[in-house]
Amino acid sequence: MNKLFESVLLKRLNQFLDDNNIITSEQIGFRRNLSTNQQLVRVTELIQDGFEKSESTGALFLDVAKAFDKIWHDGLLLKLIRLGVSAQFIKIHFSYLTSRLWLCSGKFNFSNAVQYLRK
Repeated sequence: MNKLFESVLLKRLNQFLDDNNIITSEQIGFRRNLSTNQQLVRVTELIQDGFEKSESTGALFLDVAKAFDKIWHDGLLLKLIRLGVSAQFIKIHFSYLTSRLWLCSGKFNFSNAVQYLRK
């Protein structure tokens, strides 16, 4: 259920970001129909262009796969508000970030639910 909910939230947020031209065309991660291969081709073209013009080219690569786990949630919500995301979406997102319960399951057993606490 959690993955389905995340998928719906992401779809809505991406639609808002695309409709309002908030994300740059260079942003590839977590975007539909775009892949790291396209970004690799783009970087290769930039390097080649710089080489042909005798320019230096620098690059910085970051792995942010687990970044959401460490993000400042209040800051994220504030940024979404400033971008003009609907109040309803903000409330849903806030609830998702703050009102989660965790439990473990085995074949026929479930642990006691544990409340997720914000940092």
